[in-house]
Amino acid sequence: MANKSTVEALPSPILGELKKKLGSRSATYDEIVAWLEEKGYEISRSAVGRYGKSFKKTLARLQESQRVADGVIAELGDAARMGKTGELLIEVVRTLAFEKGMSLDDGAAVDPESLHFLARAVKDLASAQKIGTDRELKIRQATAKQAADRAVEVAGEEAKKIGQQLPPEALKRIREEIYGIVDRKAAAA
Repeated sequence: MANKSTVEALPSPILGELKKKLGSRSATYDEIVAWLEEKGYEISRSAVGRYGKSFKKTLARLQESQRVADGVIAELGDAARMGKTGELLIEVVRTLAFEKGMSLDDGAAVDPESLHFLARAVKDLASAQKIGTDRELKIRQATAKQAADRAVEVAGEEAKKIGQQLPPEALKRIREEIYGIVDRKAAAA
């Protein structure tokens, strides 16, 4: 196992600032070494340079993975906007793209074709889930309608038992309450 570099051994807040400087390219390696000396850390320019090269390569891979993942997510279209499932699918694609990018050798690029196939599979999965969700919704609506019909029927039977008939206004109100049906003509008046 390789030893931790002198830069990686820095305390987290200092290392975080160093990464910001490297990522924003706001300071040269000499300026970073001087800044570290001001903070009380003796780190060589070559150590900062090695760490900076590695950090920039990792950052470039991350940006490439992000670009590819964004392309895949754009291809997903509506499937990517399916609430929690869509969020999960997006995160899976981003994670896979990132892992693929991080596992590449120097000079290699993320293979967009393999991520394209992944996007297709994810899109197909999302479509199948939407079909299942739509089917479940229809079943629930049918069940609710049957229950509502039965409730209206029972109310009518109970009214007959006591020798009365439900007035049309009562039936209308029951339908409105159970079904959410509103007589558009009467509501407009």
